Amino acid sequence: MKKKAVCIRCGAFKKDAFTSCPECKLTPKSDFEAARALILSEKTVYGETEIGRTAEELEEISRSIRSGRPYPIDGEEQKIVVREYYSYLKSQPPPKNYMRKILFWGGLVILLVSIITGLAWWLS
Repeated sequence: MKKKAVCIRCGAFKKDAFTSCPECKLTPKSDFEAARALILSEKTVYGETEIGRTAEELEEISRSIRSGRPYPIDGEEQKIVVREYYSYLKSQPPPKNYMRKILFWGGLVILLVSIITGLAWWLS
């Protein structure tokens, strides 16, 4: 598994900021938990703001948390991350809803097949 983020609770590495920790099962739920998770993940640019830590910093943070020293998250940084991350998300186009298209066209095909089958039965 590629080391992308550190669990704020136990210091284990996890796949990304928003996944459950493979060791202690902590999953970010609130905005501020998500912000802490993003702060302890690989640096990424959201809009014009860089959020996260370098791979070297994450290694050190992981060792520190695992040895019993919690990582102090600056409250002001946490507020900035919440604001910038959600601002970035709002600026992105909404995801395409492929399932709605599949259901529409699938339903249309079933309807047409039913009509053709009904007409064939009625004409015979």
